[in-house]
Amino acid sequence: MKVIKQIFALVIVFLVLFPAIGEPITWTGDGVDGLWFTPENWSGNSVPSASDDVLITNGSVEYIAGNDLVRDTGTTLTMGPGGSFIQTGGIAWMQIYGTIVLENGSSFDTGSAGAFHLHDGGSVVLNSGGLFRRAGHTFVANDKWVFNGGIIDNGMAEFQFNAEIDFNGVIYTGKLAPQNTEGILNARGGHIYLRDSSWDSFYQVGSAHLNFPAGSDCVISITNCSPEEIYDRYFSGDSPRMRYDGETVAENDFASVFIVEASDSFPGGTDLYLIPQEVDGVASFVSESCVMSNLTATGATFYAAVDFAGVPAADLFVLYGTANGGAVFANWENKISLGTAVSDLNYTYPVSLNSNFLYYFRFAATNESGTAYATPSPVYFMTGDVAIEAPETVPENSPVPASVVISRPEQNNCANVELSVPFTLGGTAQSGVHYTLSTESPARIPVGESSVTLSLFPKPDWNDKTERAVTLSLDPNARYMLSESNSVTITFTEAVLPSAPTNAFVGSVSTSSLDPDNWSLGVVPTSEHIVVFSPEYAQNDLDWLPGSTSVVAGWRQPYAFTPADTRVLFHTTPQQPLTITGDCYLEGGYWVHEGPSNAPVYAVSVNIGGDLFVGAGAQINAGNGGVNQANGMARGFYLAGPGYRPSEGDDGTGSSYGGEGATNNVTYGSVLNPLNYGSSGRGDNLYFSGGGLIILKVDGTTTLNGKILSNGFSYPGSGRGGSTGGTINITTSSLSGNGVIAADGGEDSTYGSGSGGRIRIKLEDPAAMIDDFTGTITARGNYGSDTVPGSAAGTIALQMAGDTESSGVVIVDNIDVGDGPFDTAMCTHLPPKLDTDERFTATTWVLKNHAAVRLTKNIRLLAIGAEGNSARLFTDGFDVTARMFSVDDELLPCVVYTADDYPDFIFGTGSVIVEPEQTVISIK
Repeated sequence: MKVIKQIFALVIVFLVLFPAIGEPITWTGDGVDGLWFTPENWSGNSVPSASDDVLITNGSVEYIAGNDLVRDTGTTLTMGPGGSFIQTGGIAWMQIYGTIVLENGSSFDTGSAGAFHLHDGGSVVLNSGGLFRRAGHTFVANDKWVFNGGIIDNGMAEFQFNAEIDFNGVIYTGKLAPQNTEGILNARGGHIYLRDSSWDSFYQVGSAHLNFPAGSDCVISITNCSPEEIYDRYFSGDSPRMRYDGETVAENDFASVFIVEASDSFPGGTDLYLIPQEVDGVASFVSESCVMSNLTATGATFYAAVDFAGVPAADLFVLYGTANGGAVFANWENKISLGTAVSDLNYTYPVSLNSNFLYYFRFAATNESGTAYATPSPVYFMTGDVAIEAPETVPENSPVPASVVISRPEQNNCANVELSVPFTLGGTAQSGVHYTLSTESPARIPVGESSVTLSLFPKPDWNDKTERAVTLSLDPNARYMLSESNSVTITFTEAVLPSAPTNAFVGSVSTSSLDPDNWSLGVVPTSEHIVVFSPEYAQNDLDWLPGSTSVVAGWRQPYAFTPADTRVLFHTTPQQPLTITGDCYLEGGYWVHEGPSNAPVYAVSVNIGGDLFVGAGAQINAGNGGVNQANGMARGFYLAGPGYRPSEGDDGTGSSYGGEGATNNVTYGSVLNPLNYGSSGRGDNLYFSGGGLIILKVDGTTTLNGKILSNGFSYPGSGRGGSTGGTINITTSSLSGNGVIAADGGEDSTYGSGSGGRIRIKLEDPAAMIDDFTGTITARGNYGSDTVPGSAAGTIALQMAGDTESSGVVIVDNIDVGDGPFDTAMCTHLPPKLDTDERFTATTWVLKNHAAVRLTKNIRLLAIGAEGNSARLFTDGFDVTARMFSVDDELLPCVVYTADDYPDFIFGTGSVIVEPEQTVISIK
């Protein structure tokens, strides 16, 4: 009996953990977190494998990509009503060998997928009411796609139809872009929105085209041309982009086959509807004859006028339902016969409907000659309310915008279309003077969303104490009803200044830190104050001038600025830094320093007694290679510097600092404690100055999600030759975050790029690891060309708590900067030609990613390593002696290595000498 009970128990466990063969793995959502890889979210507590059938109904599934989503041949992934899927958190591909089915009310969003690859044997069946979103990605449709209605949304990207495809539904896309001559899109019904104004919204290969079959009622919305240009843009030429029933349309016949009319529901530019008309013999409807009115939550009235009854007289029907049947009579849920059509007669039909549904409707007249459809106005409507919500008050100096939410019902199929909601502004506040609004009327609720949020940014009026208000009122519309909450009023209350010890920079008089009237407390900051620089208060940029206090209690920049490059201009020096005794919190704004000049002295030099936080919206920027932002100008030497070489005539110069510039080889400065400025490229304006100097000493932790930059400047339009990166020197207890630290050289691939600068990071907490920082640290050179070599990388020195001033790891990494066709390369010098370091015997040098190091004398190191075949060591007849030598993480024996041993790494007659550990015996 005991054995039987055990077997029975095992059977129960088996049935729970392993569903019956043939049963799909079904989404339950019991795991709460909504994640694909959580077993508790699936029937049987089993995450589906690639070979399982899957059913997702009434639940939102998030696939956090680590690997590709694979669906094997013969499997089916069914998205049932209310089911949604989205991939996030990675760029893995979707490899589909089986079938995906989207039912009415479901959605499938490829999200972060690098590609949606539909293999042989795979297919996607998109049924009416289903939504397939691949926003911002190319959408490739071929004969593996089955379109039974439904919605495609790929944002502003391309919709590529590469086979003959029948489509009846909705397509939101940037442009149509078939990639081969077999591409034919038969638009049998629905609506195609072309959002991109470039390439006529239609990139065509050969004879590929969009075809309106006879009887089609597909509407095309076009945003980039006038009605007068429609024929010339799309229907004329040897291979027209659009055709009717497979045939070209002559210009004099165009107006009788198509209607071109203005649209008010398609965003951007001049919006037009392009609608095919019917042929002779079928009943015809007068212009604007299919109208919906008297909308309530439970009913509406449909109206149509028949111009010509047809021969023989057609039977007249009113069609309606929760899905758009288009030009396929059988696809309509409800078909009400109104009898035989009569010419010049108006028809009215009241209908009972369910509340909070999206409906489509139209009239049809059919006889032996075919079927005619009236163009509905509106195309769709909703038996639900549209409402608006917003806060009643917001301070006029609020750095955070007020959120104005316009919503529609979220249940049933109400979110299956993009809904245009016009609104009217009123009140005593003036747009552009007292506030700005993120969206002009109409607001648009996207496909699949139940609401849209508008951001209303107040603008402080510091000279006027009058409170003002803005009113947003939703306009009546035929597509929906208005909720009782159809208007909001937001009052802008007076700005309130902070109290001591917070001293906010107001900048009401100037940018000067030395003017008491520029500060909220009416006095310039002292050592007791916490300085706040924020869009709540600041009316100007801040110049932290000489003579300002050298000590403050804290520093906060809690919000992003508009414009983002609003800056604090420091006049601090390495000898006279600013000391912040507490924490420093930067969520927005730039820190820069005064410069450039031919003899720079200023730096972003700051000592922080607490923690440093640099958010994604903030930068500490002493240079900005390539992107010439107003407050990101380079800050180092201007037409000067040890690595600057004046040019003659049309010659250019790419300057040197951490490595060799393309036309100069004077490297300088300390590798292990750099304090130098970047050198200028040859130019005739300040844009060619080198990167500046950033010195940060943080007693606490440093969290960097923004950027710390000291890049050289690239060629912006005048002068010749890029400048070098500058210096970033950070001492901190620990470093974490996912931001950017860069001292890259400026690019000029024609006349010579500048080299990378120098970076040093010292971590003082024994438990801290450099890998705690997951962002990027670069001091690379920049690109060359067929005639000019690329410039060399600078140096990145990493020192842990146990390192002395003379020890650490030095990384030379030129990232993806290649070397053109040259047998030699611009190099990073070991040691620098103008060397300020005493010795390198306790350092490890790592060369990778096109790094090239040139020995300038015999040198002794602790270790040297090469990663990848692109790293090179040019000995120039000198030797490097080390205790350890590794190539691609392989530690090599203690012998002498020459170019004969490693011809892809060692160049020249010098060698790498690897000495064994030595034992010293002392006898007394």
